[in-house]
Amino acid sequence: PDLSADQVKSAFDAASAAVALEPGPDAKLRAALFVALGHTALERFSDTAAAETLFNKALQPPFPAVAPSAAFDAALWLMRLRAARNEIPAAEAALATASGFVSGKTPPRGPNAEELPVAFQDENGSVSIQDLMLDPEEPLFEGNEGQARLLYETAWLQAQTGDYQKALDALRKLTEEYPESLWMDDGLRLALLITMGSTGSMDGLKVLFEADRLALTGKATEAVPALESLALTASGTPLALDAAAKALLFSETASDTATLMSKLNSFVARHPAHWAVPDLLMLHWRLMRRSNTPVASEVELLKQFVDRFPGDLRSRRARLAIADLLRRSR
Repeated sequence: PDLSADQVKSAFDAASAAVALEPGPDAKLRAALFVALGHTALERFSDTAAAETLFNKALQPPFPAVAPSAAFDAALWLMRLRAARNEIPAAEAALATASGFVSGKTPPRGPNAEELPVAFQDENGSVSIQDLMLDPEEPLFEGNEGQARLLYETAWLQAQTGDYQKALDALRKLTEEYPESLWMDDGLRLALLITMGSTGSMDGLKVLFEADRLALTGKATEAVPALESLALTASGTPLALDAAAKALLFSETASDTATLMSKLNSFVARHPAHWAVPDLLMLHWRLMRRSNTPVASEVELLKQFVDRFPGDLRSRRARLAIADLLRRSR
């Protein structure tokens, strides 16, 4: 999200050109590109139709057999997209497809070897899709990350449909069976949100989850009024803080820049440990770049980000930006 629109468009066009080449790149790379392009189309361009097409391409034979990890990812993104459009049966079907990749079943072998297309060509000749197929005994994913993610995504979908107890059961299984998983933090955060939000009325939780679904389909600004209202009515609760943070994140294109930057400063100063602070700081930087903020202020914010979140993947870009700003200001 810290890349400019032009940078994203340029990368998207380059990847689209690469995936359209014939005979094309390595089949595994092509599947990964379909997923990455779908993700970008959805999250940066809010083009749900293009995203759905691209995710479906990663699920067409022979990719589920050649690149099961990419196909698994595509199925889960399809699940979220369909849930965001309130197509719950279709979302559940996509989740079931993803489940097949971590159930121990062998991926579909696809057509007969003589019917399989060429995956790529080099000076040694053609390599067919069959040559890239997984051994039936080869694990689909490293460690247990596939199983852990499936539990998290299952809980996410159950939360969207209001089945909070089943969601908590899935998250409890995640924490008990896969405590070292990369999905632990996300799982604990979702469990905490459901637990804190399910005391008394469930209306607050419904507002938050509906806001996330609207954001996924490019309608984030429509959720801002309800989020701001929830932040006031649930004042002093973790749910209110989450609502306030999301309202700020979703106001990027719907609020006066100076006013929004002031609100961001206030939230980060008052709630420095909140999970949304890294995203809020990156939003603040994007607003700074659009409003001709003095270089010194940009550098100060970026240094704050790097110092506080050195493990965040965006810290490298922040360091490069600091160096570039200092060089240009000399």
